[in-house]
Amino acid sequence: PTPFAGPPRLEPAEGGAGSVPSDARVMGAYHEHLRAQGQFLEPQRLVDAVCEAGGALVERGASPWRIAADAPFHAWMVDFLAAGTARAMWASGWDPVAWRWRVLHERRPTVVADNVDLLLRLPRAVPSPIE
Repeated sequence: PTPFAGPPRLEPAEGGAGSVPSDARVMGAYHEHLRAQGQFLEPQRLVDAVCEAGGALVERGASPWRIAADAPFHAWMVDFLAAGTARAMWASGWDPVAWRWRVLHERRPTVVADNVDLLLRLPRAVPSPIE
């Protein structure tokens, strides 16, 4: 797996204005969205869980993503961030659609994500007690 090793960010970052949220607010909401889904945001927790179940960490390496505005993946990643935060942003009075528009059509910042590649040896399957 390649889990996030911290919240993604935009470079250069912007502080927001009016009903348009700041990048920091959007990224914080996205991080909370992932946490609420039970995703591992601290890679060591995933490694610890695998090892406690009888598996092992084989290799670990940094996997920094820098997605420039002209990269084909950029719009998809911005949409991914906006969709994951829209409900929380609207509930707090922010306009995530305006934030998305500015990022894609006016500002065009680089999306940066600090990830970690993990090669894990999973434990042998444990027979189900139901069968």
